[in-house]
Amino acid sequence: MLPIMQKKESPVAWREFAAGMEFLHRYGIHNTANSSAISRDNLRLLHRALLQDSEYRQLITAARREAPQLTSPNWSLLTASHQLHAHFVSIPAKSSIQLTVHPGYLGMFLILSGSAETSKQAETSLRRNWWPRGWLPSRQAHAKTQLLKANDIISVTHSTSNAGLLVTGKKACTILAVFTTRQIRQAQPNSDTNGLLSQQIPLHSAS
Repeated sequence: MLPIMQKKESPVAWREFAAGMEFLHRYGIHNTANSSAISRDNLRLLHRALLQDSEYRQLITAARREAPQLTSPNWSLLTASHQLHAHFVSIPAKSSIQLTVHPGYLGMFLILSGSAETSKQAETSLRRNWWPRGWLPSRQAHAKTQLLKANDIISVTHSTSNAGLLVTGKKACTILAVFTTRQIRQAQPNSDTNGLLSQQIPLHSAS
């Protein structure tokens, strides 16, 4: 299990990213395709900015090293607030994670190392034994499986995820998973509520 970056004050890049995504959700809803592209670019810029932080680099190295040794995917919390949750996800070979996001959230998965493939099939214990035919997160249900390699991003919302999976092949994969709220903030919650939210992942389930 990786340490949690939230133990010390998070790098300013997290706050800038969260503020930018909130602005985009507020004003970019009329052009979904353009907003999605901007969101992906913002995530790549966030990752590059965080690479300037030595602890972030150490956590990436640790996640990459542990992935091949795991028997199931491991989610390690990096930071959490009412605006965003971020995790390193280490996925061993021939394994998978669900991409089902809670309503009101946008989930983005940036491949840091290795590769993965999307699938719409239900997750079973047999999934580790084969490379499934897959799914693109769009209305084109007949489309081919989407292969994701380093620096690629898949974006998921509650309406588009539809029990999708991210599946690894013969090699392990490490991912930066970031979830941002699409709901406009109203009032600031108290500290007790903040503590509870920091322990939650905005997924229906994370394997």
